[in-house]
Amino acid sequence: MKVTYDISVLSHGYRSDPARTGIFRVIDRTAKGLQSRADVELQLSSAESWENHYWAGRFLEDEATQGRNMLAPGGPLAAGLYHAQDFLYGPGAAVRKSSVGRAATRIVRRVSGALTSRTSPLRRSALTGRDIFHSGFHAFPDTTLHVKGLRRFVTVYDLIPVLFPEFFAEGISVIIRELFLEMLRSIGPDDYVLAISEATRRDLCAYLPIDPARVFVAPLAASENLFYPVTNCEEIASTRARYGIPIDAVYLLSVNTLEPRKNMAHALRCFAEVLQESGIPDLYFVLVGTRGWDFQGILNTIADSKLIGDRVILAGFVPDEELAALYSGALAFVYPSHYEGFGLPPLEAMQCGTPVITSNTSSLPEVVGDAGIMISPTDSDALSQAMLAMYQQPSLRSVMEAHSLARSAEFSWTRYTDDVVRSYRTALRN
Repeated sequence: MKVTYDISVLSHGYRSDPARTGIFRVIDRTAKGLQSRADVELQLSSAESWENHYWAGRFLEDEATQGRNMLAPGGPLAAGLYHAQDFLYGPGAAVRKSSVGRAATRIVRRVSGALTSRTSPLRRSALTGRDIFHSGFHAFPDTTLHVKGLRRFVTVYDLIPVLFPEFFAEGISVIIRELFLEMLRSIGPDDYVLAISEATRRDLCAYLPIDPARVFVAPLAASENLFYPVTNCEEIASTRARYGIPIDAVYLLSVNTLEPRKNMAHALRCFAEVLQESGIPDLYFVLVGTRGWDFQGILNTIADSKLIGDRVILAGFVPDEELAALYSGALAFVYPSHYEGFGLPPLEAMQCGTPVITSNTSSLPEVVGDAGIMISPTDSDALSQAMLAMYQQPSLRSVMEAHSLARSAEFSWTRYTDDVVRSYRTALRN
C-alpha cells in the first residue's frame, strides 16, 4: 500500500519546543507508525508551504532514519528553493546581518517569494501510482485532486473552531475558524476522514453533510517510553525541586495550555474552597503548560484569594521527558476541561498510575472510562469534593491508581496505527 502522509505541522515543532504538543505529537507518531509497517510504502509531504517544506525537511534530517529523502520530490525548482530557504532561515545569521548579506537576503526573499507563490511543494506527478494521500491537519492541496486511484484522508481532531469559537482569543478566532473551514470545505463526497474519538466523529457528522461510513475513528495513545510510573524517589524529588515544589508538600497537578477552555480558573477557585473549608496545610496545586490567551484570568483568580497565593505553582513548559516524574509524584491529576477532541493529558496521567479527576463531557469519558472521577465542568461542589477525597482517602487513591493503569493499557500507538491502516484498506476496497 503506497501512502503519502502530510507532515506540515512538524515544521512548527521543529522551530519551537512548546509547540511539540497535541497535534504535533499525533502527526509525529502517525508518521513513525506508518514507517514501521511492512505493508506500507511511506512517502511524506509538506504541502502547506515551501517554508514549512524546508523546516519539515530539517526535522526529518535530525530525527528520522531516512531524512529529507522521505519527502515527496518537489520538481526541478525544489533544490533551488531549498537552498533559498536554507539561506533565509538556516545557519548563517552572521552572514545575513552583514551589509552584503542583507542585500542578498532581500533579493533571495523576493525571488523565492515569487516562485513559491506560483508552485506547490507537492507535485501531482509525485502522487501518480499512490493509493492514499493523508493530510495530518491542513486542507487537501489542489494537486491531490483527480489523481487516478488516489483516496484522500484528513484527520479531524475536534470541532472547537466552529462549535465553540468563544474558546479562542478575539481575532485569532477568526483566523483559526477560517483555516478550519477551509479544511472542511476541501472534503469532497469521495473523501475520507479519520476522527480521534467517537465524540469528534459524532460532532463532525452532525455538522458536515458527510457519509458516516466514510468517517473512521482511531483513538490516540500516550508514549510508553515517556509516560510510565516513576518509582525512583530521587528522580521524583529532583524533578519537584526543579519546579519549586516543596519537598514536604503534596500536590494536585494539571498539564495543559493555560487558556479558558481548560477551565483552570474554575479549578483554582475550587482549590481555594478546599483550603478554606479544610485548613489543609501542605496541599499545593501545580499548573504545567504554556500561557495561552487570557492567562490573566488565572493570575486574577490567584490574586483574588489570599489562601492560594503561595499554594499555586506555575511551572510553565515542562519537557516531555520530565512529565512522568511530575505525574507520578502527584496526589491526583485535575482536568476539568470544557471540551476535548480526545484528551491526551488524562491518558498520560493514567499511564503513570495517577488518579484522574476530569469532565464528563465530549471525548473524556471515552478516554478515562470508569477509572477516574467524572464531573460536570461547571459543578464547583463536585470538583471541590473530589479534590478533598484525594487528600483524605488513601484507599480510594490506591484503587484509582490501579484502575488508571488498567484503563491506560487499552490504548497504544500500535493499536492506533492498526486502526489507521485498517481505514485505508476499507477505503481501497470501496
